[in-house]
Amino acid sequence: MANGLRFRESQISNHLNFAICRLPFEFASAATLGVNPSPGPRPLVKTPSRATLSPRGRAAAVGGERVATSGRDRAAVIAAKRAASIASLCLAFSFVWLVLSPAIRIQQAHAATTPVFSSDIAPILQKNCLACHSTAAKMGGFVMESYDLLMKGGKDGPAIVPGKSEQSRLIQMLEGKVQPRMPFGVDPLPASDIAVLKVWIDAGAKGPVAGEASRVLAPLAIPDIKPKVPVVSPIVSLRFSPDGSILAAGGYKQVRMIDRVSGKATRTLEGHADYVRSIVFSPDGKFLFAAGGPPQQWGEIKVWDVATGALIRTMRGHKDCIYSLAVSGWKAGRIRKL
Repeated sequence: MANGLRFRESQISNHLNFAICRLPFEFASAATLGVNPSPGPRPLVKTPSRATLSPRGRAAAVGGERVATSGRDRAAVIAAKRAASIASLCLAFSFVWLVLSPAIRIQQAHAATTPVFSSDIAPILQKNCLACHSTAAKMGGFVMESYDLLMKGGKDGPAIVPGKSEQSRLIQMLEGKVQPRMPFGVDPLPASDIAVLKVWIDAGAKGPVAGEASRVLAPLAIPDIKPKVPVVSPIVSLRFSPDGSILAAGGYKQVRMIDRVSGKATRTLEGHADYVRSIVFSPDGKFLFAAGGPPQQWGEIKVWDVATGALIRTMRGHKDCIYSLAVSGWKAGRIRKL
């Protein structure tokens, strides 16, 4: 649609220039020939024949014709001068238009193709970078959750140099010119996405429009994909009770309590949000703390009564899962008051 409008605009402009430039030349030609250039009917005047005139009348008629011819000549000269002035103005206008039109069109095309942070840049960062560069992970001290944080950079300084994409550390690491290449541990960013980022940086790396500066990007939602067939939960954490009689095995959304002597599961503690990555028994062995949580979302700790298998409390916090857990300053009477 935009290309069609620009083509139509070009056609109208060309026709307008042709009409304006043609007009003074028509006036000049008409003035030279002594013809009235303006449209419309001319009045018909019946001219008497010289034969019907007296000698004095014929002399007057001849004189009148000379005067009329002289008047037409002067009118033609005046019209020609006016036409020449109009032609000069038309040529000047056409020259200015020919000089400025390409620059105007280039500027319009550049404005139309320059990426916008909110609609073009933020989605690329959200999809490929926030898993490691959020306030929860903050790898390299670099957070990309907002435009201001992106421009601030990380422990190595600013990652973006406005107007100079080739000197921007962000582009250098995306292209592998500076190691490690980003995104880390996965396939390189598509060349098309890198090109969009480079154009945006070279154009000045402008931020969001007014009213969007406070917008905080969030990692993409992680889909909860359910298995179609029963699966055996893997073991990701292990811990013996203080007396060595129970082995707690943390898996996906559960903790299995296994008797050390028989090797059989005596109880399964279910209802965890994700993998149970760390298990700790209280010093007296009466309570079990199971920590985990969904990655890049929140950390979770569940407190269980070992004897009854009852859930005492669930605690959530942070913006990432919990990998390790320890208990200090233990007092058995305080656990139920948490």
